[in-house]
Amino acid sequence: MTESPSFDPGNPDNFIIDVERSFARTCAALEEMGCREPKELTVFEFYARIQQLEQRKPDVKPQ
Repeated sequence: MTESPSFDPGNPDNFIIDVERSFARTCAALEEMGCREPKELTVFEFYARIQQLEQRKPDVKPQ
């Protein structure tokens, strides 16, 4: 059984904070790719840009 996510604001593993940080990192990567105002995109547009980003990143081979 998996542990349910924490929503406690005092918990460093707070699920909402993790999602917000992940969104911010993704937006920063999209901006570096040339996407203007990624926070203003529709959900469809946002995921389409993420797919473009994933296709552009170099293949990382395990050593």
